[in-house]
Amino acid sequence: MTAQKIGGVFSGQSYATLYPTPGHLFIEELWEIDQNTGEFKGEEPVSCGIILKPEDYRFVEIKAYIEEQE
Repeated sequence: MTAQKIGGVFSGQSYATLYPTPGHLFIEELWEIDQNTGEFKGEEPVSCGIILKPEDYRFVEIKAYIEEQE
């Protein structure tokens, strides 16, 4: 099985569980990303979110999002 990268926005509506069942994640916006570079492909989310169980992922990388000022 090949690894697949997903990208999204983990913000105010998102959550990660610690107790009683740790490791569940809800990411409020799922975005399309380039599987080779990991860069976001579009300017709009492709879904209203995703729920991940611990067995759905091996690791999580968190990147800061900085909005451009006009």
